[in-house]
Formats: sequence, C-alpha cells, structure tokens
Amino acid sequence: MQKGIIRKGFVIGIIVLLIGVSILPSISGDIGTLKVKKSRESIIFPLNRGTLYVGGDGPGNYSSIQSAVNYANDGDTIFVYDDSSPYYGMLTVNKSINLIGEDKNTTIIDGEGNLDVIIIKANNVVIEGFSITDGVFSGILICNQDCIITDNIFTSNENFCIFLFHWNCNNNKIIGNYISNNENGIHIFGSNNIITKNIIINNDGSGIALGKPSNNNFISYNRIISNNGSAIVLGWSYNNTIFKNIVSSNDDNSIFLYKSRNNTIIYNNITWKYC
Repeated sequence: MQKGIIRKGFVIGIIVLLIGVSILPSISGDIGTLKVKKSRESIIFPLNRGTLYVGGDGPGNYSSIQSAVNYANDGDTIFVYDDSSPYYGMLTVNKSINLIGEDKNTTIIDGEGNLDVIIIKANNVVIEGFSITDGVFSGILICNQDCIITDNIFTSNENFCIFLFHWNCNNNKIIGNYISNNENGIHIFGSNNIITKNIIINNDGSGIALGKPSNNNFISYNRIISNNGSAIVLGWSYNNTIFKNIVSSNDDNSIFLYKSRNNTIIYNNITWKYC
C-alpha cells in the first residue's frame, strides 16, 4: 500500500486524537427468519419485517443499495445480490435495517475513494456479507448503538476499517470479520462494545485500538497477526477485558497500555516477532 506524507500525517493525527482525547449489548425487537440462496440458508435478524432486493434480475429489484435504503422502513431487510457487484460510492444507513450481502467474497461495496464507504446513523443496524473497500477515512463509520457488523471482508481502506465515532457508540458487536491489507483495523473512541472472532492480519498499522475513554469493552477470540503496528492498544481506557486472543508476529507491541488501569488481560496466546 502506498503511503504518502500527507496521508501518513493524517493517520498519525487521528491516532493521537484517539490516545489523547455495559459489556453485554441488547438487541430489541421482533425476530424473523429470511431464506436466501448460496452461503446463507437461514439467518435470524433483529427487527426483520419486509425484504427489499438489490441487483439480480427479479422484478422490482433496486439497482443501487442507497436507493433501497432510502425506500426501506425501520426493521426491513435489504438483500444484495452479487450478480451486479461491485456497487460503487458512499452509502449512508439512517434506518434500523438489516443489510445483507449474498456472498462476502463477491458482493463488493467500493467506496471509490470517498471519505467513508458506509456510514451508520441509526441504532439496530446489521451489516453482513460484504467486501468493503477503498474508503479514505473508514470502511464503516458507526455513529450509533446496538449495531452488528459481522462476516465482512475489509481491504484497501486507507485509515480505519471500522471506526466507532464517539461516546454514544455503545453496545455494538463486531464479530467474525476478515480485515487485511488496510492501514488500521478497528478503532473505538470513547464507548463500550464487543469485538470477537475477527481476523486482523497484514495491515500497515494497529489491529485494535481503544481511545480515551473507552471502558468496559470485551475483546476476545480475535486473531491479530503480522501487522506493522501494535496488535492491541489501550489509551486512557479502563475496565476492559482482553481474553483468549491470538496475537502473533506484529512489528510493534503485542498489547500496549497507556494510562489505562483495571483492565483484565487473561488467557491470550502471544508470540513476539523477534523472539
């Protein structure tokens, strides 16, 4: 990944801001089941009511994801076929919907160099099954609560793959994503969330970073391997749990704490690169 002086300065500035500046989420609403083809036969989503389709050749299907979001109601599911992939441009999700890709390897949302690829501005949003690429600031920017980001691929995002924006971004779940060949992985600014079962590998910067004051986060069962920065960073963050992660062959620190206390760090498998 090419890194110019301007972009590098921008990244460093954001990370400095993160450093300087409960656990169990609840998901409310009705439970429904959606039948889809290929990789998913039966998925249970919160708030599932109606279903809209993007791509493919069905009658009435939308040609763009944003147009389907604009038409959807809270609680709807938007299912995105990979036939018409990639989908280009920045996407704003401002409704409590389930946004589901047909196949994470082939259902691509390409930000085309926009600041963010997906911005979440509503509670109770599910995003699953996409390749998310080419965001200048973030792959997904989360500004709300009780969201689930699961089973996605993040690649070629220039600063952060998943960025939780402010103190009200609580009770989100980031589960089972594959994050590789970006600048940085997951960054949280002042909130409490669950980060589990993600693979974060071969990125230019850090894997998971918590900035002031990010408390009561639960970071577990992640594989954070061969990144050029630190694997896990805590800055002015308290009462977090770091449990059963595999941390291996990262160029910088494995777990770095700066002015952070009362954190529980247990049963992690840590291998230093230069042993």
